Amino acid sequence: MQLYHKPGNLHDALQQIQNSKLVDQYLWADAICINQGEIGDAFDEHSIQIALMKQIYEQAAKILLWLGKAENEAHNRMAFTMMKDFTERFRHMRHKACPYRPWWWPRKARNAGEDLADFMLTVLPAKDKNVFDVPGSQTYKGWLGIISLWRSSWWTRTWVFQESTVPEPYTTVYWRGIECFDPRDKVYAPLCLASDDVRRYIRPDYAGKTVFDVYTDVVRYYLTQPGHEVDFLGHALYQEQAHLMEIPQGVQFILPSWVPNFAARLDIVPITKIPENLRQRAIKLYDKRSVPSNKETLTSVYQPLGDIPSRSYIENSTLCVSGVYIDVLKDMLVNTGANLEAIRAGAAEKGRKWALEAKHKYFTDESIADAIRRIEVLDLVYDDLGRPSKRGNQLDGAFLRKPRAELSLTEYRYQMNMRDASRKASTSRTLGLSQKLYLLKIPNTAVVGNMIWALAGGQVSYILRPINRDLNQYTFIGECYAHGLMDGDVVRRLKTGEMRMEDIYLI
Repeated sequence: MQLYHKPGNLHDALQQIQNSKLVDQYLWADAICINQGEIGDAFDEHSIQIALMKQIYEQAAKILLWLGKAENEAHNRMAFTMMKDFTERFRHMRHKACPYRPWWWPRKARNAGEDLADFMLTVLPAKDKNVFDVPGSQTYKGWLGIISLWRSSWWTRTWVFQESTVPEPYTTVYWRGIECFDPRDKVYAPLCLASDDVRRYIRPDYAGKTVFDVYTDVVRYYLTQPGHEVDFLGHALYQEQAHLMEIPQGVQFILPSWVPNFAARLDIVPITKIPENLRQRAIKLYDKRSVPSNKETLTSVYQPLGDIPSRSYIENSTLCVSGVYIDVLKDMLVNTGANLEAIRAGAAEKGRKWALEAKHKYFTDESIADAIRRIEVLDLVYDDLGRPSKRGNQLDGAFLRKPRAELSLTEYRYQMNMRDASRKASTSRTLGLSQKLYLLKIPNTAVVGNMIWALAGGQVSYILRPINRDLNQYTFIGECYAHGLMDGDVVRRLKTGEMRMEDIYLI
């Protein structure tokens, strides 16, 4: 028999399991069942066991999650009572919206977005004390318990994926901001959620691969996907110190600007890109008797360079890509801090200045004001499942400020989707103007003098910072939306000789 030192959290969990008699057979705890060492055989065992994690959790009879010791038992009990009440409300709302029908009686399908909007309209905090109440009330204590549950460190661990998702028919993708001991875990932990094709290409190897090797394995996989070769750049964003890495052994190194640093929190939402097969695999009905609408379609991807094939490849720590130089950034809206009024005043001033420069007319034959409103949502309308459904959306500030109680279900759904479109477009991004008066949505880490490029194999435009123009060397800054140049206009200018393809090197 071998004795193991159990981490405090695991010790508490095992004690609770023993006292509650939740398990009467075998129990798997990876902190014990996988060698947690940092050298030699431990790395070899890591690599083997992690490749088996999906199989282990799929075959589990029961998954136990330990969120830690309760801060307040009474608050926790109220929290679960409230969550059960919300679940019952949701079921009642859904039953009312979709009453029972015989199998031969088709009915219109409902999706998660419609259900959420309908549920939110039925929950009125100002009138229902079971939703919100004064401090000291049972409802207030219940919310304290819910907050305590969500503050558990369990939600911040990288290795919760297989525990929370593998046994169920759904997946979670928001994993980048959570914590891990080894930066390589950020790639290896979510492999249990990936397709067989990805798992065949990326195999855990803690003994033989560095962090750079593992992260570039992800890039190399992208480079094998026709038409989407450089889509991975949406997960890379230039930030001071963001590419400085330190592994558990204390070694520091700097990742190239084009390599996504999966160990760092990404505060920007990559610009929406739609794989060709999304239309077939994204529609999932709650009720098999429901009839999907043949009119449900998704918008086409942005294609600044059309179908021009990519010639991207990796050479040492350099990414070699082909692309078209578009213009140089000459002005941008700078975030002036937390003062919202100052930000609005600065934005209004910039808008007036840019409108005067362009004589109030954009080259797409719309006003500068309309172009800016479209840029604020990246010209996309989102459906109730959070997917882009059509182009031509505009941000309507007055509509967004309307109180929920004054909106119909359809209006409230539209308001939620517009708010979501604005959030995705504007988080860590700002407005910019190029020398040729192109309006842009750019990363807020860009600076005047950066260059706008369209890259073959990419579905958006990109901001690059020149290092050595003679050698065509650049630092990658982030993705960019260039209004009016996202749907083949660059290809037209290539054919007329206004622009030309070049091979460049991202450092």
